[in-house]
Amino acid sequence: MTLWSTLKRRLNRFRLELRRDANARRAFADFLERVGTSAESDAHWEKHIVTHYDDGHLERMRRDVVSLAMEVQDQRVLATRHAVQLREWARELREPAV
Repeated sequence: MTLWSTLKRRLNRFRLELRRDANARRAFADFLERVGTSAESDAHWEKHIVTHYDDGHLERMRRDVVSLAMEVQDQRVLATRHAVQLREWARELREPAV
């Protein structure tokens, strides 16, 4: 295997990981917006909260949402008390990484 082919393969893998992270961020941002309006189903809630993410920022955000949810114990209360924070996190996830 040549150096060029190795570099090309690693670059393609890196691009795939970036796309996957971007997709995960968009999906989690959509989830946060739905939670903020009490429009999220339990199945989606479990999917996004149970999933652990390789993206460190996204994983920290997931943990923060879990902490908020454990604090209030009710999705409607979470949406009411923390709607602004949830929307802010969603906006932050949609911004391109700098």
